[in-house]
Amino acid sequence: MSNFYLAADELRRRDYERFLCGHLAPTALRAGFHTVLAFNLELVAVSQRLQEALLGEIRLQWWRDCLASFANGRPPAGHPLAAALAGLVAECRLSPERLSALIEGRAADLDPEPPADMAALLEHADATAGNLNLLLLEVLGCKGDLTTGLAMAQAWALLGTVRNVPFDAAQGRLKLPRSLLMDAGIGGAQVQASDGHRLAPVAKALCVEAQRCLAKARSQQPRASRSALPVLMCGVLADGYIRRLARAGFDPFAVDLRRPAAWDLTRFYVRARLGRY
Repeated sequence: MSNFYLAADELRRRDYERFLCGHLAPTALRAGFHTVLAFNLELVAVSQRLQEALLGEIRLQWWRDCLASFANGRPPAGHPLAAALAGLVAECRLSPERLSALIEGRAADLDPEPPADMAALLEHADATAGNLNLLLLEVLGCKGDLTTGLAMAQAWALLGTVRNVPFDAAQGRLKLPRSLLMDAGIGGAQVQASDGHRLAPVAKALCVEAQRCLAKARSQQPRASRSALPVLMCGVLADGYIRRLARAGFDPFAVDLRRPAAWDLTRFYVRARLGRY
């Protein structure tokens, strides 16, 4: 395994919930878990920081070429994250094909157009959060929990879309389904906090779908491996965010959803001890 290390405070700041869940992973596997999280954050940052699609595509192509170099055993020199991923691939703990699939999923984030409908949003969730969860399950050696991991990824991605509305609106782009925006009488991405009540039906629809995905994941709970908990326990945190949104009338601007509430963290730790996601 490479000596790659992403500072804990950086992971905590940029992906707090998955960082929290990562503490449930065995110590020997935690570095690999964090490496996959760091790779995902690197790809997410491409669309968030590079406003020009061409510049983003150039960066993603660098990662495509980087993955190709793993097959030759010559990852780019001087890049700790690439070296760490190459080490995991060499140890057969990560699939290059799935790493590539995550890159292609994140490439779609460069498109400023929102998904056409809920089905398109779920398809994007599979390509992004879904592939991420599958990679994390590979690192944990839980290849029998892939269906459950995909359902949990859909729930978390849908909720993330709602939580990111204030950030996305500030960037002049919404990632909510066009069909639902049209039903709510919203024709573009230029929305402000005062428009939160108009977005409430859209946010509620995504939360209802997220709850359906959570129920699907939990239907597999009797057969799920306890070793998969670092991937699946975000479901407990998702419940808390949905409750807070419901109390705010599903107005995504009316409640700060950047961090779990104290009670939800307590519930997270209790249920983790019980092995219940």
